[in-house]
Amino acid sequence: MPGLFIIAHAPLASALQALAAHTFPEAAAGLLAYDVPAGADVEAYLAEARALLAGQAPGDTLLLTDVFGATPCNLARQLAEEQGLRLLVGLAAPGLSCPGQTTLPVQSYSVSCLGFDLRSTYHGHDDSVRALAFLADDLAVTAGGDSQSIHVWDSTSQVGQAQGQIRGVGRTVFDARVNPQQQLVFGTVPARLVPTLGLGRLRTFCLRSYTLASTGLHKLRPPRGNTGLAGRWVVLDITGRSQLVPIRHGPTARGADLDLPPDLSLFVGSDDEWVIWTRSGYYDASPLGARRMGYQVNRGVRQEALFLASDRFKHFHRPDIVQAVVDHGSEALARAAGVAIAPLDVAGRLPPVIELQSAEVLPGAEQVRLRFSVAPMGPGGPGSAVTRAWILRNDRFAWTTTDPGPLRRRRFDVTLRLGPGRNVFSLRAENTCGRAEAVVCTFTGPPPAAPGPVAVGASGQLFLLSVGVSQFQAAGTPLAERYEVWPLHCAHRDAIAVYNALACSTASAEVRRRRPLRNRAFDAVQAQLLVNEQATKAAILEALHGLGQRIAARGHAPGAERDVLVLFLAGHGLQVVGDPNLYFLNHDTQLDRQEETGLTLMELGEALAEVPAEVVVLIDTCHSGMAGNGIARGVGPNEVARQLQEVSERSMYVLSAARADEIAQEGSARAHGVFTAALLATLDSPRYLQRDPDDRTSSLSMTSLMAGLQAETPRITARLGKPPQTPVFRLFGDVLPLTIYRR
Repeated sequence: MPGLFIIAHAPLASALQALAAHTFPEAAAGLLAYDVPAGADVEAYLAEARALLAGQAPGDTLLLTDVFGATPCNLARQLAEEQGLRLLVGLAAPGLSCPGQTTLPVQSYSVSCLGFDLRSTYHGHDDSVRALAFLADDLAVTAGGDSQSIHVWDSTSQVGQAQGQIRGVGRTVFDARVNPQQQLVFGTVPARLVPTLGLGRLRTFCLRSYTLASTGLHKLRPPRGNTGLAGRWVVLDITGRSQLVPIRHGPTARGADLDLPPDLSLFVGSDDEWVIWTRSGYYDASPLGARRMGYQVNRGVRQEALFLASDRFKHFHRPDIVQAVVDHGSEALARAAGVAIAPLDVAGRLPPVIELQSAEVLPGAEQVRLRFSVAPMGPGGPGSAVTRAWILRNDRFAWTTTDPGPLRRRRFDVTLRLGPGRNVFSLRAENTCGRAEAVVCTFTGPPPAAPGPVAVGASGQLFLLSVGVSQFQAAGTPLAERYEVWPLHCAHRDAIAVYNALACSTASAEVRRRRPLRNRAFDAVQAQLLVNEQATKAAILEALHGLGQRIAARGHAPGAERDVLVLFLAGHGLQVVGDPNLYFLNHDTQLDRQEETGLTLMELGEALAEVPAEVVVLIDTCHSGMAGNGIARGVGPNEVARQLQEVSERSMYVLSAARADEIAQEGSARAHGVFTAALLATLDSPRYLQRDPDDRTSSLSMTSLMAGLQAETPRITARLGKPPQTPVFRLFGDVLPLTIYRR
């Protein structure tokens, strides 16, 4: 903090110094006081004040004085003038401004014994400016308005010149309302930036499908008072004042209810990541949106409060409760209709906390030693015991505890290898309640053996698990008909074709067990195929764990850094209303006991979390065909990607067959699903393969694979006369460029 220098009439300065030193003893060293007696010789006392100020520790000093115009004040002014002090003045005038329509000035003054001299005025903020400071070389930094962005500007000229901006992910909301189609419509462009003709687009968020979109180009209306006050949902006036949209149930939005939090609150970032939460705090979010909202945990008067992002609390991620509020209007109405919504207890479900004691590079610069502790954060109630700790290096698994159940140790001393170049280590831990905030440290490893970056497609091994379930035990049962889950034609053929293409470099949908495994992009291939009755829950998890163990066993073998695990899933995706889990329908799933017999994406994510390789997940699930029965709904790509990454918290590619509002189409009984057909067409087309003139081979990168899927999918749906289907791709973490196929 800055030093304090109190210059006041005797004995006020010394009395205030004694009081402050008693109350804040840790700050006593930076506190100066100078008592000015009546009738003092100004020049003599000014010299003494200069000497005291010169002995102060380097840094800023705040001068405090008493009566304006009196001798102590004149001494303070003289000192300020000698130090060349400046003053920034912002404007907090909510009653005088209409956010987004004009700008409010920020002014820079020089301070002298004669008063304040205006030096520069900056017009860059469209609402109240409350945070101001000077940087070096007459650069000013101010924050406020304009979506709370931070502006850096040059104050040497009469009109301040903008030098740069730091913008957060949030955007101030204008003219928010909910239309009869249950779409939240809102703007994020200030009125002063709207084109001359007033034409523009508004953002929309559908409360039924949780999808973002934009309206067509139309005449933008000026901000109104209380918008959308008639109807099922209302939004009180927040134009230009908030980055959150508070949504209230129209029939109950009155009286004491207005003193409570909104029934739903929505935040949409400039990167299209969103999070929506209920009055209690249960939430749903896009794959990366959960970190945009969190919970404040007060820990008493002797400890600071904590802010924990909502993605640390897996039990509070309840899309089913959010959906119940949308369906019924509020949590209270949902409970009255029989929906079980327990009180949200943050203090009783705290994740553990990680503390890093030391991190050092060992002699030779090839290893790093990390010493850290992991402990429960809460009072030690049920579920607070730490169950696992692990470390990622560059978003890939590097180390984990091996003991099952609650950890006996709380302190760890781990030595890990440093790879060439930049090494980012992320320390993680969890208990049954949630996951700790990661502790991250960065080191520079030894230089690469050869100059330049690691080559795309460098030596490594491919590990492939291809799963396809067309026929399942529950097919034809009354519950399957109720859920509208029918047998498929192509899922098993899709899995066989992907297995043959990536693991055998062969275009075929027939199984030949003796076919040699080869893919020229890799030194070796290890692959496993499970279709129909082979694809039980136990068999899928056993195969995935087996491949993970083989990858881990390679350790520091040559090329291990470039190993790749590909998981292909073709079949049904399912989520039962009231159950937050997402399921892949394995062959032995019992629909009346899906929690015990079904394969959840959480279980797949946990298996992928400990794999020390690049991970690619390809999902061709017919998820949208079940969306209308009110009992079971499909599994959209955002939900799939979020649950896989939420559990593993590692880098990976997740490629899904279709958007949430589309059906992943099948072909005929002897053909393939559209997504698999597009994948096979991409592997076979020279349009996406890069030719290597040296060894006369052609290679396909993950980037080219995604480009091929985007281009081929609409061609295939048009040729088959089927509705549009759009593949969705999600990349998480520090993914490396990969060559996935070479021929």
